[in-house]
Amino acid sequence: MRGLLHGGLTLLAAFLAHIVFGKILAQPAFGVNPFLVAVLLFGVVKGDLAGAIMGSVAGLVADSFSLGVFGVSGAVYTAVGFLTGWISRRINVMTIVRFFVFLTTLSALAIVLRLGLTAAVIAERIPWSHGRLLLQPPATALGASLVFAVFRSVRRRYAR
Repeated sequence: MRGLLHGGLTLLAAFLAHIVFGKILAQPAFGVNPFLVAVLLFGVVKGDLAGAIMGSVAGLVADSFSLGVFGVSGAVYTAVGFLTGWISRRINVMTIVRFFVFLTTLSALAIVLRLGLTAAVIAERIPWSHGRLLLQPPATALGASLVFAVFRSVRRRYAR
């Protein structure tokens, strides 16, 4: 029951961040996706199955905001959430550099999967945005790293 509550609160936080900061976060200079951040962090904290469930729910919520093909984000975030939890349980990703590289790699995987699924459904060009698409994975990883640092400090404070 606590996992369901944590998932709901995480999804609510991503939803509110998307509503309040959506215009700012969607700028090419930032490129941070709050739903992907929620999926990545939930996968690291709760594991592979919880990451996959959060990925599917967060992906469908993200798809409801987009004008693209419905279900693409759900499938991509499900795979990324599962891989995040599965890999983070097998290798130590908790050092700062490893965590950032790990999240950057998974964010890049999310972009590649999204572009591949979208190209399979609709024949359209890749929206490179003059190369700014390549800034999204490190920006998302940086945002997730900052949120995770706050989460760890709050958890340490209340664990005493």
